[in-house]
Amino acid sequence: MAYYFLPTPHFKKTLKRLDRQAQNKAYDRLAELGENPHAQGNPLRGQFEGIKLEDWRVPRNLPR
Repeated sequence: MAYYFLPTPHFKKTLKRLDRQAQNKAYDRLAELGENPHAQGNPLRGQFEGIKLEDWRVPRNLPR
């Protein structure tokens, strides 16, 4: 039996989270290389690490 990921709002949020994690890693790597002049520290860094999918909440205090 095949399971397909449906584009539900929950799944879209999961994709955003994974994309944010990848972006954080890219920012960190650029900062290590000294390539990123804006790398004063990513304010979103680590805020979404290690959360479970069931625990997903959209933080209200983040700038949109």
